[in-house]
Amino acid sequence: MTARHRLFVRSSDPRRFAELLPWPVINTLFFANRFAPGQIRVVQASTDAPPSMYRDPADPLRLNLDALQSLAAQGISIVINGIDKLVPTVAAVSTLLERHLRARSWVNAYLSFGKQSAFRPHWDRHDVVVLHLHGRKRWRSYGMGSSFPAKGHVFERNADPGPVLWEDVLAPGDVLFLPRGEVHAAELEPGAASVHLTVGIQPPRRSDVLEWIAKGADEALRVDVLPHWDADEWQRHEMLLKEALHRVVDGLDLRAFFADADRTRDHRPAVNLGITLDMHAGTWLRP
Repeated sequence: MTARHRLFVRSSDPRRFAELLPWPVINTLFFANRFAPGQIRVVQASTDAPPSMYRDPADPLRLNLDALQSLAAQGISIVINGIDKLVPTVAAVSTLLERHLRARSWVNAYLSFGKQSAFRPHWDRHDVVVLHLHGRKRWRSYGMGSSFPAKGHVFERNADPGPVLWEDVLAPGDVLFLPRGEVHAAELEPGAASVHLTVGIQPPRRSDVLEWIAKGADEALRVDVLPHWDADEWQRHEMLLKEALHRVVDGLDLRAFFADADRTRDHRPAVNLGITLDMHAGTWLRP
């Protein structure tokens, strides 16, 4: 990940990730039918199906499961955004990566039922780790399309991605890492439906360090900047601001930045309502 090169790892254990999201759990999620608004996308070739095609007209928050199964039979893909908020085993993987890499992470699930790709060739504005669970899917890479794309950078919908530089088929247990900015696409291989998880990983960026500096800066950086100053005031405040910037830049400590990020990162609450052990007053609990 530090080298920012694509990495494909073929697994000898097809059951490696199977218990993260088995089909019975997927079916139960849809049977419960209480996804948050916007959490479900029905997609084909980078085009989202109108929600009216798969939502219950009497209750837009609920899915029309018959309609959804019909669309699946026609070869669409279903995306479950933020599935780590719904499935504890997936949440555990996301938390592990987030804490180990000291970066923000989240997980989406992709359920594919037809050969046509859910998304045309594109790049993401974050690193991606693909964990393949069920079925087989062919992935293609077209190389780096943008160096360090960020918010506001868009891969044009009909842009020519260029020649395929790498391709292979992911099977259950395989892992693929795609660095931010690498153009890629995937399509289902003949056979059963495919399920994979994409773990989005966004390490802190230099702009985040600048925001952190401003947030904890000394008083000189918190003074108002007023448009009606005269020329002498402009010059004086510019000089004071430059002096303050020099002070904070010269004292920059990235280790302190990461320590503060670790301390303030949102935690995933752990709940155990079924604890049955009797513990005496002197018992110590450690995470």
